[in-house]
Amino acid sequence: MTPTIFHAVEMHHWPPGPDAGRRKRAQESWQETLYSHRVVPVHVREHKRTAREIGDDRDLPFFKDVLSAAMEKVTNGEDIVFWSNDDLVFHPDFLEAMKRHIAIWDVCTSHRCESDQRFSLEATPDEWVAQSRLHIGRDFFAAKASWWHQHWGHIPDAVIGCPFYDLHLCAIIRRSKGFLLTRQNLEVVVPCCELPRGFIGHESHQSAWSKLPAHTPAHRHNADLFRNWAAEWLPSLGFDANGQI
Repeated sequence: MTPTIFHAVEMHHWPPGPDAGRRKRAQESWQETLYSHRVVPVHVREHKRTAREIGDDRDLPFFKDVLSAAMEKVTNGEDIVFWSNDDLVFHPDFLEAMKRHIAIWDVCTSHRCESDQRFSLEATPDEWVAQSRLHIGRDFFAAKASWWHQHWGHIPDAVIGCPFYDLHLCAIIRRSKGFLLTRQNLEVVVPCCELPRGFIGHESHQSAWSKLPAHTPAHRHNADLFRNWAAEWLPSLGFDANGQI
């Protein structure tokens, strides 16, 4: 049986701001690279919880809530659920590369290609890499439904739109394959855990959270989740006062 692939993405209702065109370009590309190939969109626009519940003043959603919206639709453990931010461009070869990886390893993430230029769907993955610079952030996670279920208790109940949950989940994925994350190997592609660079593009912009102080409630919440998990499962990983590794 061919697994069904679900794309979970939070389509927030925040004011679009000056980067609306960048997000719009990315989302318009999904029809060609994802949905015309029978990927099922799960676009989450309303949320049961937001970061206001932990004292923040922003309507930021929780990662697990967005992921759950897709997990509720799976019919068997072989179905694939992948989450992404709402401003990623997926290379036309992305889907096949992801399916090949998941068939062997059950789970994957990826570094993104960060560029000041627009990403052409006519270019090759190597050309995407050539036009971009390395970014340690992970804006995409995919796994079989069975993997998500098995590791659900470790997945952070983190707030989207703030730092750390992506590196936290990257650490969980790597640990599940016997590879321990360090600050020094964040830039390294681990073949059993990550796709090669060149399949995921991101037009550069200043992150909204980077303009905020490191002591916002959502920031502290995510940092504490990562530190507490690492204290038990990855004690060699060090953190500074702001939660940076």
